[in-house]
Amino acid sequence: MKQHNPEVLIYLNGIKKFIEANKEARDYFVTSIDPEVFYEKVAEYADKNYEENGAPELSQVEFEKIRQEIGPAKPSGVKLFFNGFSLN
Repeated sequence: MKQHNPEVLIYLNGIKKFIEANKEARDYFVTSIDPEVFYEKVAEYADKNYEENGAPELSQVEFEKIRQEIGPAKPSGVKLFFNGFSLN
C-alpha cells in the first residue's frame, strides 16, 4: 500500500467511518466489492486532489467515477451525505 499524506489518511478514515455507519452508503459503494479496493481508489483520488489543490476531499463526480470504475452498476437516485455534503 502506498504511503499517503496525513491529511489524506484523516480524510480516508472519515470516509471509512461514514460508510461503516451508514447502511445506504455501504450498500451503494461497497456491497459487491472488496471495501479495501474502494478505499484505495478513494485514497488515489484524494492524493491527487491534495497534490493539485491542497485538499484531499473528493467531489460527487469523483465518488461516482470510482463507483462506476470498480463496482457493478447500481440504481441511482439514492442520496448519500458525508459532513453535510452529498456524495452523489
